[in-house]
Amino acid sequence: MKIDREKVLQEIIDLRIRSGYSTSSIVKYLEENYDIGRTHSYSLYNEARMRMGKMYQEMNNNALVDSIMLMENMMQTCIENGNFKQALEIQKELNKCNQLYVKKLELDTKGEPIIINFK
Repeated sequence: MKIDREKVLQEIIDLRIRSGYSTSSIVKYLEENYDIGRTHSYSLYNEARMRMGKMYQEMNNNALVDSIMLMENMMQTCIENGNFKQALEIQKELNKCNQLYVKKLELDTKGEPIIINFK
């Protein structure tokens, strides 16, 4: 039986994302509806999973950019309104997004402070 590979891959993605099917459920679905063997079903699922990963990465990057722009706008509004403390807190969150913020934990042992940096 000749199958449209792109159609099946899209159907796998839809089953996984929209219907929440598990891997084994998708493989069983492909075996029953398309008469595809288990090995071929798993290879199609793996290909669809790679596509889903790329889609998620694109969505996450876009969401991060949108969030950063919103936070920058919020920070600017705080500065314009003279709320510098809140602007500083927003800047800290922006730094976390940009992986620039290092959280410090100070410990005191025998009178000598120890500083440990966490990322």
